[in-house]
Parts: sequence; structure tokens; C-alpha cells
Amino acid sequence: MIKNQQGSQVILTVNPLTQKTLSQYSFLNEQDIQNQLWSIQSAYALWKIKPVEARVTHIETLISLLTEKEEALAMLITQEMGKPISQSRIEIQKCIRCCEYYADTSTEVLCDEYLEYYRITYQPIGIILGIMPWNFPFWQVFRFAIPTLMTGNACLIKHADNVSGCALALEALFQEAGFQNVFKTIFCSVKTTQALITNPAIKGVSLTGSIQAGRAVAKAAGEYLKPCILELGGNDGYYIHHDVENIQRVCQKIIDGRLINSGQSCISPKRIFIHQKIYPLFKSTLIELLNNCDAPNDPMLSSTKVGPLAREDLLTKLKNQVKSLTEQGANLLFQSQIPIQGLFFPITLLEIPSHIQVNEEIFGPVFCIQKVEHEEAGINAINQTEFGLGGGIFMKNAYDADDMAKFHIDAGLVGVNRYVFSTPELPFGGIKNSGMGRELSENALMNFCNIKVIMHDTPIL
Repeated sequence: MIKNQQGSQVILTVNPLTQKTLSQYSFLNEQDIQNQLWSIQSAYALWKIKPVEARVTHIETLISLLTEKEEALAMLITQEMGKPISQSRIEIQKCIRCCEYYADTSTEVLCDEYLEYYRITYQPIGIILGIMPWNFPFWQVFRFAIPTLMTGNACLIKHADNVSGCALALEALFQEAGFQNVFKTIFCSVKTTQALITNPAIKGVSLTGSIQAGRAVAKAAGEYLKPCILELGGNDGYYIHHDVENIQRVCQKIIDGRLINSGQSCISPKRIFIHQKIYPLFKSTLIELLNNCDAPNDPMLSSTKVGPLAREDLLTKLKNQVKSLTEQGANLLFQSQIPIQGLFFPITLLEIPSHIQVNEEIFGPVFCIQKVEHEEAGINAINQTEFGLGGGIFMKNAYDADDMAKFHIDAGLVGVNRYVFSTPELPFGGIKNSGMGRELSENALMNFCNIKVIMHDTPIL
């Protein structure tokens, strides 16, 4: 964010590979924002009374548009935030699956229920503000917006500044699909965003962001008694038991999960705790597999698995985090090569001594491994974090692991012999400082919903 020659605040989007400016966007002034709100309110008045079946037809149009424009949208994602192009394509495909899921389920879930004297109906509450992150610039918006719109609400999107081109492309998609101003994007400052939360026209908020941002949103929403959904990151821990049957396969799963989006994912194996009996073999196997990984490269190449980080400040923060850990005594076991040009950080493996806790979420291609004496120590280590988004266990006996996952791991998603991920049909969210509430699944249709009971004095059946 900078100021132009007229002194107005503007947003510059920058390609993380070339570090060249892509586009410039102007902040909306107060009157512009008010005009947007009036426009959405007018559209919402018509949208909220549309039958769910009619809303579904727009979702079906959206599916066709996403399919048709997949390559162009994937290229936009990669250009703005550096995601490898193959993963950007997968992100668009995941948005399609989200649309398909809610097209298939919304009509039944939101159907009115009738008892002898009573009617239970599921009604929208109004305009919902979505404060969206840059790391999955399409998927994060779709998983918020589709169930919110299906319930009959309208969506106002404040996207991350560095993916402003994606934000406008999203608005154009929804408009072309016939959503008629119930999905709008705004460019504004953090201060203006805070003021929007308190605006009477805004009836709820969904945020994916930092703990600091989540607390600010929760405070403002709480003061005005507005519902909010918060997804605030994670520092996922995984325990590897000594009886795993194929250490190479386990290591490969850890690598695959950690390197999604070049390590810039809230849910991925960031802290790995290995039973001491297999620690030497696990460590050597992991190093060997990392040596055979393709080094970070141009994200526009289909063969690239790891691209640059999304912004220069994120690269600086990651460098400082790794430096701090090594200064505390962490052992640098492996680092890959990186290209000369671009915001790249090498694939890195750190061995963490027992006296060090990795408290901060590390957003990048960094693996932290630590030896533990026994199963209980591994589970305790997973839980020794302020976050509670994801985690996992690798163990021969899946039934024992399932019990451990259910009763002993403090997280919203737990993997047994796999890493966790978000998918349309399952609830997604965490506990502790990872936020509150759940996105996705049928539950998301109720996040911003007035479950209304209508009572009659004569039977209505």
C-alpha cells in the first residue's frame, strides 16, 4: 500500500517471481463504500426471497464459468501470489467441487420443516463481510461465499491487498453468473474495514487471518452482537510412532503435506515429533527424500512443486524465524538450492532440540523435526501450542490412533496416517487461538442464518 501523487492510498500488486508491479488499485472513499452498501442492500432485498432452487441455478452457471476460465484464473493466482501453476489449477477445481456440493445439498438442508402447529424456516440475516487471505485467493472466498449466498445472504469481500486482481476477477465471475450485486468487492484500509464491522448494514463477519486481526474483529463484532467466524492459522504437530510399517511412505506424506502452496498453508505438518526408536532412520530417510525433491522454481512451469513466497515481508519474516531457531540451537540438516531471481526460500529441514519449542506458525517450506521418548511425550508436544487447527498421528494400529485423535489431540482436524486438508463436505475450523466456528459442510449454511419458528393457533398440516 502506497500513496499516489495526489496523496490518495493505492494498492500495488507485485509478481513474486519477477518482483515487477502488475497493477495499481485505488482505495474507495467513504461515499464509494456507502454506495456499494446501498447497491448490495437493494440486490439483497430481491435475493433473499428467491427460492433456494433458483439460487442453485446461479451456482450451476458459476460452475460452467469456472470450468471455461480455469486456465486464465489459475494464471492470475500464480502471477499475483506465486502459487505453482499446477496447484492454482487444482484450487480452481476445488472451487468447482465446492459449488457442486452446495448445489446438491442446499435445497434439502434449507427446506422448511412443518410440525402440526409450527413451521421452521431458514432465513438469511443480511450482508456478511468476508475478510479474506491471499494464500488461497479463490478457494477461501468460495468456501465462505457459496454457503453464505445459498442461505440467501449477500457478501461484501475485503480481500488481501496483494491479490486485488483475483478479488476483481471473483466479482466479475459472480456478476456474470447472475448474482446481481449480492457479491461485491471493496478496496479499503484496515481502519475502514474495522469501521465496516460496526456499520449497521453489516450483519456478520467471516475472517481468515492473524490472531491479532481475529481478536480485533471478534471485539468489534462482539460489541455490536454480530456473529463471526474466525480462522486464524495453525501450527500443526504430527506424532510418528515407532511401529509405522513404511517410514519412507510416512516421510513422503509429510513432505507432500508440508510443501502444498510452498508451505504457505494454515494446515500442514509444521512440527513433526518422532519416537526415539525410529528417529535416526526417519531423519536420514527424510533428508534423502528432500535431496531428491525438485528445488523451488518458476511457478509458471507445470513441473514446479515449490514456488516463491507471496510477498517480500513474508520472506523476511521467514528468514528471521529460521535464524532465531538456529541461534537457539536448532540444527540445520538440509537446505535446497533456490533461483537467483524471485522471493524464494529454500526447502529447509531443522532438527529441534528438546529444550526448544517452535511457538510461532512458520509460513514457508520449512520442516521442524524433534525426537520424543514415548507416545505420551509426542501427544503432549502436539498440544503445546496456542493453536488448535490441525494435527496428526502415524501409527500401525489405526484404531488406537483414532482414539488418541478423538480424546487427546486438541485440534479441529486430526489425521490418522495422513495429513489433513479442507474439503467441501467436511467441517473446517479450529480451537484455541486458531479461531472459532466452522466453515464448509452443511454446518456452514447455518453460520449466518436465522432459524425462524412460525407458530400458528390452528394446525397447518
